[in-house]
Amino acid sequence: MLKLPFKVKSLKYLLVYLVFGAIFLGLWAGCGGKAVRPVLPLQEQFALAKKHYDQKKYRQAAEEFQKLIFNYPGATVVDTAIYYLSNSYFNQEDYAAAAGEFKKILTNYPNSTWLDEAAFMVALSDMKQSAPAELDQQFTLLALDEFNEFVETYPDSPLVPEAREKVLELRNKLAKKTYKNGYLYLRTKDYPAALLYFKEVLENFPDTVWAKEALYQIAEANRLQNKIPEALEVYKRFVELYPHDKLAAKCKDKISELENKKS
Repeated sequence: MLKLPFKVKSLKYLLVYLVFGAIFLGLWAGCGGKAVRPVLPLQEQFALAKKHYDQKKYRQAAEEFQKLIFNYPGATVVDTAIYYLSNSYFNQEDYAAAAGEFKKILTNYPNSTWLDEAAFMVALSDMKQSAPAELDQQFTLLALDEFNEFVETYPDSPLVPEAREKVLELRNKLAKKTYKNGYLYLRTKDYPAALLYFKEVLENFPDTVWAKEALYQIAEANRLQNKIPEALEVYKRFVELYPHDKLAAKCKDKISELENKKS
């Protein structure tokens, strides 16, 4: 039996109570509660999610693609839904979530048409998490390995040229970190330590923009230690390798200065 929170004096009051209670509940459900959109048939659900995605409403797109993936796990369109879900996260700058979803395509859908793009986007998502050169380079190294693996695994992908550009960009970042370490030791006059880092740039990153900077600083470190023959050799090598670089003029001045000291 229904137990009311107050004593009802007559049937009339009971009816009034029930009517107003029903009205209140209806208003609350309509105004205060947010209706949950039901899952649509597969094609309609995909079309709705893709519509949000095309309109760059990535949060709504992610919600609708998640709904499709959960409710239609065996559908042939699921790998495509995961691809767009991953990109929805990426476009919201949630790179960790994006990488995780792209990896699901690589792991669970070996015949997917999105394989090469998913592999590329895993690497790009990790690259986006890479810290500035002065900080830890965990994600830089991870992304570098992933882009190199991508080029080897998907040599015919149209994304290979861009992947190679990313490899060089990441290598430049690692070279910059090594160079900055060397320059720090140079400024503190720890020349042997500085030379180790500058030589590491030349040995490990000769294809980067930091190679010529490191070569110049090797000459400088030798000069500052009064190792004249060694410094002259490196200055001359710099002019030979980079005759049109702005530092070539400085090298020529140093060569003249040091040769005059020798004579």
